[in-house]
Amino acid sequence: MILTYPWALLTGLLVIIPIALHLFELRRPQKILFTNLQFIREVKLVTARQRRLQHLLVLLFRCLFVIGLVLCFCQPIIPVEDTRKISSNGLNVIVDASASMQVGASVDETAWDAVLANATRLPEIFPAARYELFSTATPRAVGGAEYIEKLNQLAVGGREELSSSLARLRQQLIHNKRETTFIFSDFQRSDFSASEIEYLNGVGDVYLVAAGNKPVANVYVDSVSLGDEVVRVGDELHLTINLRNGGALNASKCGVRVLVGKTQVFSSTVDIPANSGLTTEAKINVPNADTQLCKVELVDDAVAFDNDFYFTLQPAAKVGILDIVDKQSALRNAYSNEPSFTYSNNPSSSVRGVSQKNFDLVFLQEAKSISSYLRADLVAFVRNGGKLVIIPSSDVKSKDNYQRLFADLGLSSIRFRQGAEPKELRELAAPSSQNPFFQNVFAEQTRRPDMPKAAPVLTWSRATSDVLSFREGDAFLSGFSSGAGMVYVFAAPLSGGYSTLLDNPLFVPVMYRLAAMSSLATQAPAYRLTARAIDVLAVKARGAEEAVYKLVGDTATYVPTQQIRAGRLVLQVPPAMRKPGFYTLTLDDKPVTTLAFNLDKRESELACYSVAELQQLAAKHSNIHVYDARNPQAISTGLCETSMGTTLWRYCLLLALLGLLGEVLTLRFGRRAAAVPAHAVAA
Repeated sequence: MILTYPWALLTGLLVIIPIALHLFELRRPQKILFTNLQFIREVKLVTARQRRLQHLLVLLFRCLFVIGLVLCFCQPIIPVEDTRKISSNGLNVIVDASASMQVGASVDETAWDAVLANATRLPEIFPAARYELFSTATPRAVGGAEYIEKLNQLAVGGREELSSSLARLRQQLIHNKRETTFIFSDFQRSDFSASEIEYLNGVGDVYLVAAGNKPVANVYVDSVSLGDEVVRVGDELHLTINLRNGGALNASKCGVRVLVGKTQVFSSTVDIPANSGLTTEAKINVPNADTQLCKVELVDDAVAFDNDFYFTLQPAAKVGILDIVDKQSALRNAYSNEPSFTYSNNPSSSVRGVSQKNFDLVFLQEAKSISSYLRADLVAFVRNGGKLVIIPSSDVKSKDNYQRLFADLGLSSIRFRQGAEPKELRELAAPSSQNPFFQNVFAEQTRRPDMPKAAPVLTWSRATSDVLSFREGDAFLSGFSSGAGMVYVFAAPLSGGYSTLLDNPLFVPVMYRLAAMSSLATQAPAYRLTARAIDVLAVKARGAEEAVYKLVGDTATYVPTQQIRAGRLVLQVPPAMRKPGFYTLTLDDKPVTTLAFNLDKRESELACYSVAELQQLAAKHSNIHVYDARNPQAISTGLCETSMGTTLWRYCLLLALLGLLGEVLTLRFGRRAAAVPAHAVAA
């Protein structure tokens, strides 16, 4: 046993007081008159013996009372056998402030209330320590008072996840693996795994303070999708809403509403079992060409932080299509009747400035000659992010022109077939529904479709993506990445008896898909606040690298880290952006578009590790200790005993109280016992 405050032993001199009272009794002797003196000697001996025993007992109990109080102030401790002890130099602290911490840990308090009450007690237990709070973006060691101030500044319900704080902690532990770490969290299974326990083994003492949560039902929006990728003004759209219950209880009669702007366009109720999903569909339409701010609202009173899901609908801008063709083109009939496309055609000899005009898709269709100027213009168009479709010519004299174009585009693997092969038409294989190019294009087939045939004049070994292939496996239509753009190449001309694609029902869907995938104004309906970087929109303007884009919310403006990658604007979501909702993307204070941000859906999966499960995982690791955040007193006691040893001050206080009780009982019942002989004498 050791004493925390050995100097308090000086107060042990107070034991002189009961001893002095015992030695110097100040009471005067009393005269007792007796009629018969022969009993005086016997009565005197009996009463003196009893009084001496009573005084000794009172002295003993008084000394115990004083000694117990003295030892209580000295705070004796039985130290632990090993050398584990919380360092007074620095403590690593993680306080989980993610959205799931708003769920109740018990009937009376949330998980956030429970962990915050425990985290604020650390300076009381370890007043000399320095604290490094890894729940902030830039942790640094601070004193107890500043640590409490930083804790109070944490906002529960933000985008910060436990995994993000643990990642910052790992960087710290690389340099010092003997530091002490406290982690206060609900330990969601979606954000904390058993592998984290294995990593924390051997990196100093680790204290897991688990809040958990009570079983509830929690319905949230997993995702939304449209049946048609092209959003047209006035057309009816089929919106698919994927819902999920991330709670432990079944959800019944959960309300679902869809709003386009401020107008409610859909309402329903759903029943979803625990840990299950459900899909519902809503029919909506876009009233005008502006970006529509939409929201799915859920009526789920048990857990409210994920009841709103924000998304945008962006009506498709007209796709500019240029058809470079020297004869009548079948593409005119395919594109001219569709209001989403702006179609124009020119002969190859008169085309100028393709890369400088507002074209999204360019067809080079069976051109017999390609000038060096046109070749350079097409290469610049593709490298700036444009989409080029090459339909080769069957003219032998044009082979060299196409080979030079392929070389300039970086597609040297594309070659013309050698020799004068006979024009043998081969059937194409049916397109796969798993191919992203044909996603949501075909309805369910009940019979094998009639496929076109073609006689290929080009061949290649590999491509970025294969769209159509022959039944033997050779590619017929493939996409190749080139610079910031894409080049789609057909293996055969579409006319001259080399292909039957023009007369096949597959022709229009393929051409529409090529045009729809070429739109520059593509952005996701919704983004997650926890995303590190988001691909927002295509940028073709000169000097775009020096432009400064901003994200403007209701009450704050953020300047995200931004760069242009392959002609696309890529933004890093600012760490300070915590609130889900709509944010306006601006350039020079002028609105460019509106983006919708939501919390990570992993926060809505409320399954957590219980204290017993964490203790079982940490059982084989002597440096990892688990406590229940719902019992703060047990935690503070356990921390002291684990880090410093078993404290004995409670037993010393009990010893003092026993001494006080013994004195009271001796004085009360000892007098009655001494009075018995006196009554006998009087008789």
